[in-house]
Amino acid sequence: MRYVVAYFVILIAAWVGAWWLFDAADIGALSAAMRFAYWTAAKLLIWIAPIVAIVTFAVRRPVIQYLGLVRLARGVRVGLAVGAVFVALGAMLDVFTRSYGWPSAGWGQVNALVIAPLFEEVMFRGFALRAVEEDGYGFWTANLVAAVMFLGLHLPGWYFMGVLQPFQAVTGVSIVLIGLVAGYAKHRADSTWAAIGVHFVNNVYSAFLR
Repeated sequence: MRYVVAYFVILIAAWVGAWWLFDAADIGALSAAMRFAYWTAAKLLIWIAPIVAIVTFAVRRPVIQYLGLVRLARGVRVGLAVGAVFVALGAMLDVFTRSYGWPSAGWGQVNALVIAPLFEEVMFRGFALRAVEEDGYGFWTANLVAAVMFLGLHLPGWYFMGVLQPFQAVTGVSIVLIGLVAGYAKHRADSTWAAIGVHFVNNVYSAFLR
């Protein structure tokens, strides 16, 4: 647990710094490709590199196995199935409260469909969930901790984008719920690829929501 807490504190501080630099250097005025490159590099440096260092030098375990990036075929099958059920249940409400439209292609979709599912699930369901479980906590406690951390990652971005308002509480609850479902899929398949699959399906569905 101490590795998870230390990682999360440093993660949030560094992520706030990345957002501050984004604003201070006016990176938002650059092309979509340059913004994508900036955020992908920041995520690799701030999100992923510390995890690899912790698992390699502190936990002293093989990184791929520890992070659950194994059993690809089973993970994808379970993740797509659980994700499909999850978005189908959500659509039962959305059909009355939301509208739909074709998403626009671009770097934002690459981030939403590739970078976010892979990086975020490695962080929270691959690393945090396992680390908390191995510290003696039950699965659902560990899953909730990872899901709340998942929500916490979004807060700096919401603040800098000016949308950290009370109405975001609904979005916050949905993020925690997605995290719990992704954690369940990872647990069921014994593979982080299942969590990645859930995240991917959810983001595909979300791309069509208006």
